[in-house]
Amino acid sequence: MALSALGITGPFIANILSPLPALRTRFKTHEDTLIIISSIEEGDKLSKEPSGGFYISKSSWFQKVSRYWYSQNRENTAKDLEGAFSDFLTLLTDIRDNRITSMSGEYGKFVEEVALFVKGTIQGLYNLKTTYKGKEENEEEQDDATKKIIARIDSIILSLIDFRDAVTASIVTRNNPFDRIRSRSFD
Repeated sequence: MALSALGITGPFIANILSPLPALRTRFKTHEDTLIIISSIEEGDKLSKEPSGGFYISKSSWFQKVSRYWYSQNRENTAKDLEGAFSDFLTLLTDIRDNRITSMSGEYGKFVEEVALFVKGTIQGLYNLKTTYKGKEENEEEQDDATKKIIARIDSIILSLIDFRDAVTASIVTRNNPFDRIRSRSFD
């Protein structure tokens, strides 16, 4: 039996039943951790602080020394990316699945915000991939660690693109005024 049939309505009940507050909180946590990735430029490498946050090692002679000193290498970076993105990709799946029933209003705006964040993250990951690919265009010249991190980055990028494409189709449909007119014509 629906709560509205019992006379129980209002914004408090709507917030309890809506997945938006919980999804927004989870997204904010991941956004705070992963926002740095969208700032990566070609030549930069991603490093992880002992506290768990990421930072960018700018391309310079000091980059090699610093990454060696703090035991930052391709294998560790691949593991760090996997750890950071496994929960984030689960969140994106939850957002994508919930958009089917509630793609209007605040939820639609939230999905647009997430899609914009994903777009910047894809660009940063692509730049990181280009950094690791480097001058060794031929895959046979790359060592195993380089191949693994490139494969890991590609996997994450493809998952992000899948999310972006799924929600972008919903956003375009939601923003198309002719679809609204057609839907009202059957009322």
